[in-house]
This record gives sequence, C-alpha cells and structure tokens, in this order.
Amino acid sequence: MSTLRIEGMGMWGSGARYRVAAAGRCGHRAWDEGDVLLVEGEVLEGQWAVLEPTGFLGRPVVGQRQGAGWIGPHGERCHAARWRCMGRIRAVVGGDASGGMGDFGQLALFGLAA
Repeated sequence: MSTLRIEGMGMWGSGARYRVAAAGRCGHRAWDEGDVLLVEGEVLEGQWAVLEPTGFLGRPVVGQRQGAGWIGPHGERCHAARWRCMGRIRAVVGGDASGGMGDFGQLALFGLAA
C-alpha cells in the first residue's frame, strides 16, 4: 500500500473535511481512497488529527498527539513551527474515488450531524 495522501475539502460546521486522495496505511488503520475525514475540536494525548503545513510547501497529513507535540504518519516528530493542528479526526465516512461523501446518516451515532 502506498503513502496516505489527503486533501482539504473545505469547512464542515466549525471543523473541516478532508478526502483521502491516495489510499495508504497510517498508524492504526488502512485508509481507502475517497474516504472523508471529519475534523474538529481539541486533540488529547494519543488521539489522531489532521496537521496542515505552514508556509507554501507541503500537504496535510494525519498525525497523532504525543505529549506537547505531534508525531507524523511515519513516526517522525512534527515541529509546531512547521505544522498546525486542524482538529481531531471525529469520524471517517466511506466515500468513493470521485469524492462522493457516503452516508452521512451514520454521523448521528457520533453526535456529528452536519
């Protein structure tokens, strides 16, 4: 499986949406192309989040909170001067490769109705 690649899809309530543009494995799971990540809120120790690069270069990545810092998708440290947290991954909705959003009815289970 290749390296996970995600791309922004804009705002979702007070959070943001990201689409998996290239399937890959990160940490605890495999991510499928077309999956949509709903991101919002504070991130606690051990939780997964989306990190956006500051400046002009780079793509968003999935990272994990570790102490006061962040660990990237390959276990590398992500310095706060380079990366900013967009929020905790609250839900992953299965989509399709064209960016379809799947069934948002299941979000009520997370208390995340859009």
